Amino acid sequence: MARCGRQLARASSPSVTVGLSVPARGYAAAFAAAGVTIECDALRPMAPDDLDLHLATLRETPPGTPIKYHAKDQIYDGRWLGICEVDGIEMLTFETKQKVTRRLPLHMALSIRLTGETASTGMLRAKKLTASPLLRAMIGESRALTFMTTARADCLIVGTLNLLKEDLTSGTLFASGDPVDASGGTLQEIVRARELLGAKRYYRSIIVPSASGPGTDVREMQPHVVVFDGGRAYVRWRHVWPRARQLVIIDRSLPSAEEAADELSMAFAERKADSALLGKLKLPPAIEAVSFERHA
Repeated sequence: MARCGRQLARASSPSVTVGLSVPARGYAAAFAAAGVTIECDALRPMAPDDLDLHLATLRETPPGTPIKYHAKDQIYDGRWLGICEVDGIEMLTFETKQKVTRRLPLHMALSIRLTGETASTGMLRAKKLTASPLLRAMIGESRALTFMTTARADCLIVGTLNLLKEDLTSGTLFASGDPVDASGGTLQEIVRARELLGAKRYYRSIIVPSASGPGTDVREMQPHVVVFDGGRAYVRWRHVWPRARQLVIIDRSLPSAEEAADELSMAFAERKADSALLGKLKLPPAIEAVSFERHA
């Protein structure tokens, strides 16, 4: 499921649908979403690593935009003020807590990270932040800290909140596969669903309740991937994000499976083209799968 999420995130066409029929839904959407968020971070990193490119981005960033200033083990909330000249030398200028204006030389631009937010709320603070051991083991210290202090809706998961919460927060996983190491954590540390504890402000995924559906703000989002956790979620909300890659997980043990399978079969019959995405995966015998491209 994680590999499927990664392959889907990597798909060049945004109109790809992957349908999976599974014996039971447990953990399927959670692992797929983890694959999506990790791959999206690799494809579109929010941790800058190119100084010239990041400077160009900062020059175009409006004053007042929230930033994080990474200074060794301290991370400061800040508001971007712009690049100004001091004694004929260009300096990076931003505001931190207690309205202190700080200036840094241009070569330190990579220590200033945009959070993905358009406006700051609340007081500016400074704190020591320790990256999740599991996340750090998977993507490295610097990327992990940025991952935990930035907001972007890479993945929407449409399903039942209580079930998804259980999958994302229960049980411990280890990056090495060895339970005696120190890299243990939960899938929530990778998925960072906004609706769950620890990711209210900085998130990479959003859970959409399949019963009530998305609010106006979520309807207007352009997620990279939408994971439909269950047949009911797909039947009700599949048309809301037409430009997103879709993963449909149909639990054969539920009454909604038959209707969802019929809808997925109809979408496949009306497909624009076949997709070779599943050819890169080795599917377990208990999973039935289909992949295709939808008409835009």
